[in-house]
Amino acid sequence: MSFAQPLALLLLLLLIPAGWLYWLRLQLPRPIVGTGLFWQKALAEEPKRARWQRWRPGVSLAVQLATLVLLVLAAAGPQIPPARRIVLILDNSATMRASDLPPTRFDAAKNEARRLIASLRWCDQMAIVTTSPMPQEVLPMSGNKKALGAAVESAQVAAEPPAIAWAVKLAREIYLANQPPPHIVLLTDACEKDAACEALGNGVDVLRVGTPASNRAITGFTARRSMLDPVACEVFVEVGNQGDQSPQCTVTLSIDGKPGPSASFTIKKDDCWWEIFEVKLPAAARLTATITPADDYPFDDTAELDVPAPPAPHVVQLANPQSCLKEILAANGRVKLAGGDTAAKAIQVIDGDVPAQLPSGPVLVFSPGACDLWQLGEAVADPAVTHVDEASPITAGVRLLDAYLPEARQLELDKSVGDAAKPILWAGKTPLGYRIDRPQGRVVVICGNLATSNLPLQADFSKLVAQALDWLDGQAPWKDDVVGRGVWRVGRAVSYGPSPTVQAPRPPIDIRVPADIGRDAATLTYRSPSLPLWIPLAAAAALLLILEWCFYQRRWTS
Repeated sequence: MSFAQPLALLLLLLLIPAGWLYWLRLQLPRPIVGTGLFWQKALAEEPKRARWQRWRPGVSLAVQLATLVLLVLAAAGPQIPPARRIVLILDNSATMRASDLPPTRFDAAKNEARRLIASLRWCDQMAIVTTSPMPQEVLPMSGNKKALGAAVESAQVAAEPPAIAWAVKLAREIYLANQPPPHIVLLTDACEKDAACEALGNGVDVLRVGTPASNRAITGFTARRSMLDPVACEVFVEVGNQGDQSPQCTVTLSIDGKPGPSASFTIKKDDCWWEIFEVKLPAAARLTATITPADDYPFDDTAELDVPAPPAPHVVQLANPQSCLKEILAANGRVKLAGGDTAAKAIQVIDGDVPAQLPSGPVLVFSPGACDLWQLGEAVADPAVTHVDEASPITAGVRLLDAYLPEARQLELDKSVGDAAKPILWAGKTPLGYRIDRPQGRVVVICGNLATSNLPLQADFSKLVAQALDWLDGQAPWKDDVVGRGVWRVGRAVSYGPSPTVQAPRPPIDIRVPADIGRDAATLTYRSPSLPLWIPLAAAAALLLILEWCFYQRRWTS
C-alpha cells in the first residue's frame, strides 16, 4: 500500500484530543437537587437497558474515533496496489507505415496506447515518448487521461528507422531520480530485432503490433546513354524481396507519365531480380518504375529518375580522309563530320602531316610531327603503353592491353606550353601522350604511327577518342553522377509518406514482425480502473457518523 498524501496521516494525532475531550465530558460533576428523587423514578430503566448504559459511552467513543481514522485515511489517498508510473515508448518509424493492419500499424499501435491509457487509475501516471527520427518526449509524466490521449493523437509516423535504444535511454535518464523507477512499455513492430531484443533484456515490456508481412521494393534504378548513340538509353531496374513468399510481379517503366516497356517475373523469397530495358530518349525525360501488385509497404514500390537531354554532337573536321579514324568517327553517333560553314567551328582531327603552326581551336593529333608546340626528340626504345592517367577525363576507365605505338618519339614541349601540358599515357617513365590546355584551344596529342599501331584494334580505343572529343569540346567530364556519359546513374526512390521525401534506393525494408519478441499487443486485456479507495473510506466514515448520531445523539438506545 502507498499513499498519495502521506502527510495527511499526521491528522491521526487528533485521536488524542478527541479521546481526552470525551473523557472530560463523562467526568462532569452531578449536583444533588431536591427533585432528583422524582426524576429517578420517572426515568427508571429496565434491566436490559441498564446493562447497555454501561457500554454506551465506550461504544460511542470507539465509533467517533473510527470515524476520524477513516476520514484521515481517505484524506491520505491510499493506493492498493501502489500507483504505477509508466513511460510509453511509441515506435513511429518507417516500418510502422505498413498496412497489414489497416489502415496502418501505427494506427493499431495508437489504439493499443488508448487502451492502456483507459486502464490507468486515478493515481497512475504516464509519459509518452516517440522514437523517430530522434527520441522525443511528447508528454511528461501526467495522470490526465485527456492530455495523454491528445499526445498519442499528435504523434506522427516518420520515414526513418527507429532509435529504440536511445528512446529507452532517454526514458531512464529523465525519470531516474524519481522513485519508484517507472515501468517502460514499448509499442513496436519489432522489425529492428536487435534493438527490440536489447530493450527486452533491459526490463522493457515489449508489445508487438503487425503481422509477418512481406515487402517487395525497387532496390536499384539506374540509366545510361549509349556512347555511340546518345539517343539510345539502357535502364536497369532491380527488385528485392524481403518475405517468405515467391510472388508473381510486374515492373512497368513509364516515360514522362506514358506507359513504356514492362516485364513480369517471379521473385524468390529473400532474393532479387533485375532487368535492363532499352528505350529511345531523344530529349530529357523522367523515368518511373512501378511494381504491381502493390504490397503492404507501397512506399518503395515506385522509383523515379530524371535523365537529362543527350549531349550536343561533336562537329569534327578530319584532315586526312584516308586515316583509319574516319570509320571510328563515323561509327560514333555523337560525331558530325564537318563540311562547308561548320568547318570553322569543328574539332580538328589530324593523323600525320601536322602543320608547323597548329590551328586555333580544339585539335586532336595522332602520329605527330614537329610544330610550334613541340619538337620531336629521341625515339622511344620500347613504345608499349604501360599505364594511363586514371584521373584524367580523357583516359579515365580506358584499358589498353598490350597497346603498341611504333615509331613513337619523345616530345620536347615548347617553353610557351609551360604547365598547360599534362601527360595522359606512358611507356614506362616516358610520356607517349599529352593534353594541353592552351588559350587558343585545347590540344590532345598521342605519339606513334597510328597506321602501323595496334591501338585502333583496342576495344577501348573508341572510348578514348570519344572522351578526348568531350574534353576538347569543353563538355563535362565522365563522372558517376552525370547521366548521358555512358555510365550508370543510381535513381532516386520517392517516399510518399506523411512528409514526402526523396531518398536513394536501398535494400528492401524487412517488415516481417517476429513472433518470438515480446507479447502480441492485440491479445492483451486490461482491467477497468477500480473506484478510488478513498471514496469507500469516506463513505464508511459518513455511515458511522450517521449511525453514531442516530443511536447516541438522538438517544435511541437510552
